[in-house]
Amino acid sequence: MRGFATLGKRKVVLGMIHLQPLPGTPFYQEGSFNQTLDTAVQSARALYDGGADGCRVKAYVDIVRGLER
Repeated sequence: MRGFATLGKRKVVLGMIHLQPLPGTPFYQEGSFNQTLDTAVQSARALYDGGADGCRVKAYVDIVRGLER
């Protein structure tokens, strides 16, 4: 298990997990939550196995960039 023993002694590697649209957001497709969760867990495991010290999770695709009227 990774701990705080190396804190301040080496650079930390963080990964980013981008989620697919979540329930209640404009681009969510009904019934796709389990697939979104499975993909996020696989991504987190891949980061850990690759040596990352941690990760951030972001629902980037849900951000509304602008509305045309």
